[in-house]
Amino acid sequence: MDLFLIGAGACAPLGLSTTRGFMTGFTPSADARMLYESLLKRLANGSPEDLDIEHLFFTLGNMIRSYEDLSATAKSFVESWGVASQATSDQTSKSTLNSKASLANQARIFLTELNGVAVGLDKELKRYLWKSLKHDHEKAFDLFTAFFSDVIRKQGRLAVFTTNYDLVLEGVFEDVRQDSGLHEYWEDLGIKKIFNGFEPRGSSLVFAHNLETGRPNEHEIVYFKLHGSLTWDFYKGVCVTGAPRLPEDMDGPALIYPGYKGIPVQHPFTELHRHFFNQLAHHKRLISVGFAYRDEYINSLIETSMNLHPELEIHAVCPDFPKDSHFTNLNNLFPKRVFHYPEKFGEKDLWALIPSPPQE
Repeated sequence: MDLFLIGAGACAPLGLSTTRGFMTGFTPSADARMLYESLLKRLANGSPEDLDIEHLFFTLGNMIRSYEDLSATAKSFVESWGVASQATSDQTSKSTLNSKASLANQARIFLTELNGVAVGLDKELKRYLWKSLKHDHEKAFDLFTAFFSDVIRKQGRLAVFTTNYDLVLEGVFEDVRQDSGLHEYWEDLGIKKIFNGFEPRGSSLVFAHNLETGRPNEHEIVYFKLHGSLTWDFYKGVCVTGAPRLPEDMDGPALIYPGYKGIPVQHPFTELHRHFFNQLAHHKRLISVGFAYRDEYINSLIETSMNLHPELEIHAVCPDFPKDSHFTNLNNLFPKRVFHYPEKFGEKDLWALIPSPPQE
């Protein structure tokens, strides 16, 4: 049975950018321009084409989260040096302490102004992200049904992981007008259930802590979003899903996780990546589409799985890989088990290129 990993490149035919293509059309407001240009220079040598939106949100989020601690520290220094100044009679020491207190107070004022600008830029980026992720739903449906239909017919089930946070797969698989929640097209192919990691609890859909249920079962589609989704939110530490927050709610996280290709440490991302690793042990082939192999943690899970399971193969559909991709390393480590198809998704019948899976 095949396991699928969908990356940003798979949605390129829909006009959606990869993480390094989003920022070419972004124009910050006058208030946010200096901060944005500073981040652009720091993160991408001033080139919008090379600016990774995940890296940008990660860095900006760290600035906002650290504001209160830094501001409180500066205030503490102001107070401490002020008290010390009052306690000394030495004029040189008093002058030095007053100077330090003044600088710390200026730093506190600057941090407050910087935080306001950072929060404003964060909201501008979220509005831009939401606008950029709009797509042609019918085209998306045609694109993915053409790819997955044969899999469903042969396997009777489908397991998909994606690093994308857009709502493309929701539109492809789901239809809230149906009792099953499934799009009628998949029901006609014999699929009876769909599972995206969430389960009803009270009046909410809450992420399930236990994903190890043998899924996908017969006649079931499962899909899991490793980096989160625009429809996810957190309530008292619990991940819930529902209608998209953006663009109405700009205060919540952008939910591009783990921010910049780091190791996930919080629910539900720890469970999702663990489940991906466990699923690799139960499949003979990982077929990636538009995935650039730039996520260091996912790369480590795949490489470890290749070492543990000698029968596991990788079939990667991607026109080319960026310089910081790990795919070449995988290909060098496992030359007889890693295959590259330099094709754009949607332009050719990929199943005419990818060989049939080995017999179960």
